Amino acid sequence: TWAFGGSHTILLSLLERLPRDRFRIVCVPYAAHSPGDAEFIEQAAKRGVPVSDARIEWRSSRDWFRARRQVSDLIRTHHIDLVHTHDPHSNMMIGLGRKRWPAPVVASAYGWWDGPMGRRRLHQRVERDFALPKFDRVITVSDDMRSRILEGPTPPERVRPVWETVRNARDASLALIRDAAAAERPLAGFEIDRAARAVIDQAGFGDRFVHRTGHSIDR
Repeated sequence: TWAFGGSHTILLSLLERLPRDRFRIVCVPYAAHSPGDAEFIEQAAKRGVPVSDARIEWRSSRDWFRARRQVSDLIRTHHIDLVHTHDPHSNMMIGLGRKRWPAPVVASAYGWWDGPMGRRRLHQRVERDFALPKFDRVITVSDDMRSRILEGPTPPERVRPVWETVRNARDASLALIRDAAAAERPLAGFEIDRAARAVIDQAGFGDRFVHRTGHSIDR
């Protein structure tokens, strides 16, 4: 499996956990201007993840066709049987060139398509409308998110009420914590969750929030 682009932390965690007796891992970084690529190589070496000496040229859009040829060569050389992409540029390159790849291709999409129209927005629209539909599979947090990514950004008038509710719930929790601290009163985790949930319930979103407030809070 060749994992191409995306979050370095997630990728390193994945590579660390894949059983080496079942997967032959080939890690080929970009040759790009980003300092994150050098950091990724260093962190991979520390974790014992093998990093190829090969690099995929990706310093500007002019490297598009050279990068595609390098991907083809990597698939043939290493007998790669699954290609996974993550960032918008990688998703576009692999998705638009789908017929070139003998292996299945899987995308993990960000879905960040809001913002002013411009060069970046154009890339994101191409990713959404032309590249992602050509993948064998698009992986997101849920099937619902996948459909939303392919549909496009959620209208702001639907997003803002949810955002404001979460913000108000957070503020209610913090106010309770501050008051308890000032009064030197012990505070249990369920009380913090209850303060936040009261705001969420009042806004009509109670049935959509199934996770308790915070992580590893006390009962």
